[in-house]
Amino acid sequence: MLYYIDQDWDKNLTVIEAVLRLIRMFGVERCFFASNYPVDIQKGWPAHRLFPALRRLCDKGGISLGEQRQLFAGTARRAYRV
Repeated sequence: MLYYIDQDWDKNLTVIEAVLRLIRMFGVERCFFASNYPVDIQKGWPAHRLFPALRRLCDKGGISLGEQRQLFAGTARRAYRV
């Protein structure tokens, strides 16, 4: 729901740096990405736009593929015991 801060959050360096700072602060073991489907779609952020934007954010932050796996799935699996 980063679009609540800025509809084009993926281009806002302040938002991007804040998200990356939180990931560095808490670690990928305690952070994960999620969507607010179907609200995200109504706000202009369907999956085909959201997930590439999150991948670009990871690239900008130097987040490794292994760490990305945690952010996109691993940490949520552990948190929800799936």
